[in-house]
This record gives sequence, structure tokens and C-alpha cells, in this order.
Amino acid sequence: MTSAYLNIRNITSFQTILDHFKRLKNNDIISFFDYDDNIINVNNGEIIEPDVTKELFNYMIKNNIFFAIITGRFSDTVCDDFKRNLWIMQQNIIYTIYPTLMKLGMDVSSFLTEESKKTIHKIFNDKHECVGVIYMGIFFTGKKGETMKNFIKENNLTYKHVFFIDDYEPYLIESTNSFPSLIAYRRMYP
Repeated sequence: MTSAYLNIRNITSFQTILDHFKRLKNNDIISFFDYDDNIINVNNGEIIEPDVTKELFNYMIKNNIFFAIITGRFSDTVCDDFKRNLWIMQQNIIYTIYPTLMKLGMDVSSFLTEESKKTIHKIFNDKHECVGVIYMGIFFTGKKGETMKNFIKENNLTYKHVFFIDDYEPYLIESTNSFPSLIAYRRMYP
């Protein structure tokens, strides 16, 4: 068992995250949430634990906690200018991700502008290799740890507590390997 694996904590409820956030200074927290099977159940499109999930997102919004959605969707093409299809990504965001985020209290209007729809921000590692992109406010990547670490570095962000919540173990292991100070949680819902 690797040390990266040992750094992953299991949770069954976002209540654990909410309680943890309430014990910390809000301006010291940045959190990244996987979307599929973490916020929504991909089998039925419903928000998992809707009351607790809404309470968590409302708490983050009210207290100005930096948070972002990070997904493995389109991970095989996002960094390739010739294979990436912004129109398909845009439709996916507008019709699957944003409706859920709006139910959770987020205002996504600033990401629906024409400028936002045609702007993609690539995130690079130290070797100047693209590791992920931000499009319409959503992080897309197959290398979540590298993407989070380099986004924070690129923007000179200083947070004492960087959280990552995902249900998929390979992403969690990659993330804790590439970003050892990351506080990683595996979301396991019944």
C-alpha cells in the first residue's frame, strides 16, 4: 500500500466535509469536487444527499470558500486543440452540470457569456505539458492532482487546506501522489 493511498479518507456523507469546513478559517480553504457519482448519481441524475449537499454548497457560497467542479469528462481530448470539441463540452455543461449547480444555489450566469463560451484556459505542469483545462468555470482533466496543484501554483493561491472529494480511487491515488499536501476524501455513498 502506498503512502498516497493511506492519505485518502473515506466518507459516506458530505456532512463530514461540512463539519470539517466549519472548524477551519474559511479563507484558508479551497476545495475541488468531482461531479459524477460524487455530487450526482449518474444512474438517475439526482443529487446525492440533496439536503446535506445543498447545505454544504450554501455554506461555501455564503462564506466565500473557493470551490470548483473538476471532472474526468472529455479527459482524453481536452488538452488537444485538434480533438477537443468545445461545442460538445458546452452542451454537456449547460444541460447536465449547470442545472445541478443552480439547484445547489450557484450563479452560473457569468459563465454563460459568449466570451466564456469561446475561452478555454489550459493548465500546464512544470514541463509545460497541458494537464487539464478550465472551460466555462469547470475543470476538465484526466490528471486531477496535477491540474489542481498547477492551477494553485499558476494563480499564486495560498491556502492552508486544499480538499479534493471524488468517488474514483485511481483519481484519488494520482492526486495524492502528485499533490502530497492534498486532503483527499473518497465519497462512498450507499
